[in-house]
Amino acid sequence: MNARIVDVYINLGAGVEISPDTGKPKQLITRVRRTERILFRWHLYADDALTPYALAAGMTYTFGVDNVYTAGNADLVTSLPARFNSADWTGTDGWSLSAGRICCLAVFGTSQLATEMGTAAEKKMFMAVYATPAGEDPFLLFHLPLMVDGVTVEPGGSAPVNETDTYITVSALAAMLQIPAGKRLVVSDAGAITVEAIS
Repeated sequence: MNARIVDVYINLGAGVEISPDTGKPKQLITRVRRTERILFRWHLYADDALTPYALAAGMTYTFGVDNVYTAGNADLVTSLPARFNSADWTGTDGWSLSAGRICCLAVFGTSQLATEMGTAAEKKMFMAVYATPAGEDPFLLFHLPLMVDGVTVEPGGSAPVNETDTYITVSALAAMLQIPAGKRLVVSDAGAITVEAIS
């Protein structure tokens, strides 16, 4: 899948991210990097006692990241229901609606996020998941802070001068390879290079 796995533990009753060991709020919020792909694995609890928050069967989910409170604003990162795939989190402690465990692939390489980040080393955003029961309106499952780190190196940037592509003619290559007298360098259509006698 080529995605970094990030486990997030949430007390939905208090609306906070928590430590799975103590059930207490964590000191740091979840951090991701701009451009990376994240498989979020959410562990949802109903209260301070870490009672699993059971999710009803048949619901679909939508994930988004943004830092604008204007209603109707297009999110900077969005994952639609197809990216909530139970097969991405397998095993005995994997995806389980009754145990409040769901996962989602989120791609932070959007041009909208890049524009919003600008030259900032980091920016505080918010992540949210909405659940939609069949035939009903969506409801907010959670809304939590998220730190997005800027990325200084990414594909498509300008290459240093010493890494630019260079080209050479067949005659110049033959001179460099010191082809013996009476022989010539032959390059086939497939790119294979051989030496043959001049007839």
